[in-house]
Amino acid sequence: MGNKGVTLRYLLPVLAVVVSLVTAQVPVRAEDWPEWRGKGRQGVWNEDGILARFPTEGLAYTWRVPIHEGYAGPAVAGGRVFVTDFVREEGIHGTERALCLDEKTGKLLWKHEWKVDYASTQPTWASGPRATPTVDGDNVYIMGAMGRLFALDTRTGEVRWQHDLVKEFAAAVPTWGVVSAPLVHEKLLIALVGGEENAQVVAFDKDSGEEKWRALPSAGDPGYAPPVMVHAGGVDQLIIWHPQAVSSLNPSTGEVYWEQPFEIRMGLTVVTPVIQNNHLLVSAFYDGAMMLELDTEKPAARRLWRKKGKSEQPADTQALHALIATPVLDGDFIYGIDSYGELRGLKVASGERIWESLDLFGKPTRWAAGFMVRHGDHYFINDDKGELIIARLSPEGYEEIDRTALIEPTSKGGGRRELGAVLWSHPAYANRHIIVRNDREIVRASLAASPSSDLRVNAGRMEARILQLGTFGANPEGGVSRVAFSAADLQGREYLMELMRAAQLNVTIDAAGNVIGHRAGSDPALPPILFGSHSDSVPNGGNYDGQVGVLAAIEVAQVLLENHVVTRHPLEVIIFVDEEGGLIGSKSFVGHLAPGVLAEQSHAGFTIGEGIRRLGGDPEHLDRAAHRSGEYAAFLEMHIEQGAILHSEDIDIGVVTGIVGIDWWDMIVQGMANHAGTTPMDRRQDALMAAAQLVLAVNRIITAEPGAQVGTVGRISAEPGAPNVIPGRVVASLEIRDLSNARILDLFARIETEARGIARATGTTISFRKSPIHETAAATDGFIRDTIADVATRLGYSHKRMPSGAGHDAQAIASIMPMGMIFVPSAGGISHSPEEFSSRLAVARGANVLLHTILALDGNAQERPLNREE
Repeated sequence: MGNKGVTLRYLLPVLAVVVSLVTAQVPVRAEDWPEWRGKGRQGVWNEDGILARFPTEGLAYTWRVPIHEGYAGPAVAGGRVFVTDFVREEGIHGTERALCLDEKTGKLLWKHEWKVDYASTQPTWASGPRATPTVDGDNVYIMGAMGRLFALDTRTGEVRWQHDLVKEFAAAVPTWGVVSAPLVHEKLLIALVGGEENAQVVAFDKDSGEEKWRALPSAGDPGYAPPVMVHAGGVDQLIIWHPQAVSSLNPSTGEVYWEQPFEIRMGLTVVTPVIQNNHLLVSAFYDGAMMLELDTEKPAARRLWRKKGKSEQPADTQALHALIATPVLDGDFIYGIDSYGELRGLKVASGERIWESLDLFGKPTRWAAGFMVRHGDHYFINDDKGELIIARLSPEGYEEIDRTALIEPTSKGGGRRELGAVLWSHPAYANRHIIVRNDREIVRASLAASPSSDLRVNAGRMEARILQLGTFGANPEGGVSRVAFSAADLQGREYLMELMRAAQLNVTIDAAGNVIGHRAGSDPALPPILFGSHSDSVPNGGNYDGQVGVLAAIEVAQVLLENHVVTRHPLEVIIFVDEEGGLIGSKSFVGHLAPGVLAEQSHAGFTIGEGIRRLGGDPEHLDRAAHRSGEYAAFLEMHIEQGAILHSEDIDIGVVTGIVGIDWWDMIVQGMANHAGTTPMDRRQDALMAAAQLVLAVNRIITAEPGAQVGTVGRISAEPGAPNVIPGRVVASLEIRDLSNARILDLFARIETEARGIARATGTTISFRKSPIHETAAATDGFIRDTIADVATRLGYSHKRMPSGAGHDAQAIASIMPMGMIFVPSAGGISHSPEEFSSRLAVARGANVLLHTILALDGNAQERPLNREE
């Protein structure tokens, strides 16, 4: 398989498809999300190429990675995702962690851990860090829930510097833990500390951690709101909202420019101060909202209005009583979520309400949360039910465009929801994806607009074609006997070729009798992507083995035609001849058909050579059907599992890791036949008794170690076969299957060793005769495996990586090109039987995975390097 890098290097990192009906420009703007609320903490996402509505089947996830407790949202920068969590060990004791993941794959790159005790926090919410990491160049700054501040190397996780704010500054940890994410300004890292001796805010050298200044007296509670920057009055101003006031500082020195008093009950300065056009808004759950107007000539501010109401109850509130979700300023209007989930629109100038709506949450909901991020003329809102919403907010009201499931809510949040939990973590929007976490996992889902992302196969059409193909060779039991080279086989192939021509494939038959349908790509210099399976059956077989792969391949071509999609690579749909008779077509395709096979008899009564000629092939020039490494980019085969794993575990897609090798032997035990009545038990040389021990030894050796290996003794004969004669000779079959050819030989060697001991103990001789039956194990290509798994995840299908215990055409094809297989469930694990069945939905899901895997291989290779040897 050393040529994989050569063949896959043609799968270049460019657009997967060219859709003739699409006239929009290719998106060019992408951006990171390096801190809380994105770059500049503005809650604005500027990328283009973003979907306008969600896919009907939900979001397409590129990865899911397990994670532990925490409210801290992720930050994304430089191809890495940074997030924190808490591994609970005993009660409220445990370990906080900073994690760095690869943005494209979710792979853990590094982690940094430290022990914590949440004894001083509110026990109900003692469940992990709150502050989003802040990324600046090669440093990522992490704030733990108990005031541990770290500067870590983004590449390695190495600690550049650290501070324990409680020990060093006598910082007061807020009731709900430290929430405020530190802010980078020029050469400083500025953190809300809540320390004594005028250390409410502290600035550190961002590279060394040395303290540079401290400011504002602490009143025992630093609050929660993160610091923000604004340029107003001709200077940069650091805005700190703490439980006593809104303060403006010189970010270089800590000098106080101005303060506006605003005493907050329970220290609930949670939402981020929002700034737009010299207006600065803060809002609290119990204490309402205050709007400041920043002076344009000097660093100063005046209070434009402040409104509180009698209480936080909806009927008693004025203006806005926000708690968790930061409001937004949009022109002359404010949009924010009030105390019980009322989404409200207000005037910036006066705080007057112009509308309110419960449509976002459906009903009054205490402490409701929906994080609003502006994108163009609309907003993305992720609510605390784990949904993602696209909406427009305007003076006319709330207009919902679309809504979809995002991630399961798992944070307990006081147990106050009909779902029993909430999602209170802010997501990151980066590089046309959303990244969000709960207490169990962190996920990445695509929000990219793609002309091909909505393509799906026609499940009804596929089902009708499966039934129609099943009429060729149908038998009374409900199955099919469409054995290779039979009249039924010819009729079925003709039907399939008609479908291929209808999909505008250029259909030919090669010298081995394989049917090939060619579809041109936009770059004829690129090698084709090959996909398909076989249409022949075993005698009295079923309607799904092989034929679902063929019909799925034709359906893919049909869908691409109907949607005017032109791939860069040429595509070829193939129907291999006589798979059930020993991979005749696929072995011929790679030039590995053994000498003498053409003279063997087929189930249809013809020799293999006669059968190939009967199908339109040319057995005298079989070399013309053979291909070399490098001629094709990749091969994909969709097939029913033929086992019960997917069906029993209720899994949609099997991602095949490899196809097992198969070797057969005859085990020959030679003893001595003798009279059963006159030969004492201790003087016998019983060949069958020795064979029985050998069968048990096979089972013991095969099962001694974990793995995919299987060993079977499926046939046994004893001679002379009389009930009153001790068996003198036994011949038993031995079959071993495994994904490793070397392991098969190692297992056989162990069985041979055991056999010698059994022979000595029983007075027999045991020998082994190798059968010509041999199939080489074939691993699927790692990149194709990952692509199939990623596609299944993006389509919302569950998947399992698993070996194939049965042989397939892909096994032979793997010798000359990278190969992948897609399994769909077989009902009850039944195959090669009239009872064989895979549901319409199962087949359609497999075909959808085949379709989008082909599109991904054709053009989305920027996700992984391809010019590698394996």
